[in-house]
Amino acid sequence: MLGVGVPARNGPFVADVRRPPEEYIEYLLSRGADPSWLPPSGIPILEDALINCFSGAVVDAIARRVTPRKAFWIAAGLGDVRETRRYFDGRGVLRQAARRYRPDFVALRGYPPSPPGASDAYLIFEAAYIALLNQRFAVVDLLLEHGLDLNAQWLNMQLVGLFAANPMVSTVEYLLSRGADPHKRGLHPASTALELAAANLEHPHPHAESWRDMRRVYELCGGIDPDAVTRGYQERTVAPAVLRQDVVTSLQRAQVDAAALGHAAVEPLDLFVSLLRGGAMVPQFIRGAGTDMEALQRAMGPRLEHTPSALEGSGLPLSPALQSVLDAALAEATRRKAGYASALPVIVQLVADEAGAPAKLLTGAGGSLARLRESLANYHH
Repeated sequence: MLGVGVPARNGPFVADVRRPPEEYIEYLLSRGADPSWLPPSGIPILEDALINCFSGAVVDAIARRVTPRKAFWIAAGLGDVRETRRYFDGRGVLRQAARRYRPDFVALRGYPPSPPGASDAYLIFEAAYIALLNQRFAVVDLLLEHGLDLNAQWLNMQLVGLFAANPMVSTVEYLLSRGADPHKRGLHPASTALELAAANLEHPHPHAESWRDMRRVYELCGGIDPDAVTRGYQERTVAPAVLRQDVVTSLQRAQVDAAALGHAAVEPLDLFVSLLRGGAMVPQFIRGAGTDMEALQRAMGPRLEHTPSALEGSGLPLSPALQSVLDAALAEATRRKAGYASALPVIVQLVADEAGAPAKLLTGAGGSLARLRESLANYHH
């Protein structure tokens, strides 16, 4: 999500430009959107766009109107080969200046924080990831000359796996042309790029262009018959779905949390808060719905900051409302033959009741329930 501040009588507005068309950004900018506006996070809009827009064209539209900070990863994301090269000395070793203004993946993507004492190889990999997000392949070629290993693990996945799971055809084509291995397994998830591409084909995507990209990425990774993948999945018989272990853990923590607050039962809001604390994926989608995460944190107070360490012993029952939420998530997972209900389908059910506490909390912080539902519906993992 990219926030574009617009000086107006009604104050700044925030536009959702996740994977937006360039024309939409040009439209906003031509009508007074200020790309130099600094949001409450303190992170310049250009840097948000470099990580969240998935489009070099959109980034370029913003970059033409601002002065980027001097940083290794920013130069790489802008596709500035000459500037990126300056961060290497005459021996090809990364200069100390490359460690200045590191990207804040926690704030911008909900990813784990980058290690402060990261190796040169890690910094090069980090810059390559941002360059690939923005289709800056000439920069990645430069980084390959300086030791980039496309088959190394980053965030427990390979680069080609990341872009196969979130299908970006030109990026996958480029990575494979440079020796990325679509059959090498990641750590979390423990899947190859081919397997991640196949998982996208389990259900036909409602948008024809996205469905075409998913099929093409599967074929690029070595898949033979996309239609056979979809048919095989739909014909498969599976047992009723169960809650995935991370959801079970979040539920246990919600029980401990609710007991400490003196609740008689675990309510939907208790699980919603626990899921927000449980990992990177849920906050990423909540933020992508236009939610002001700082406002959300203020509304929840210390609950979001404290994660109960004990997971047993509360014995607190689930409220009828929460039980209905979980039953609905399990029923949908069973219908989809997923085998388990992960955090994301549970979130869908938690905000299904627009009068419920989780939905009110989200909309009170500026989030759009429709946008959240749409993004979750398009995500199959």
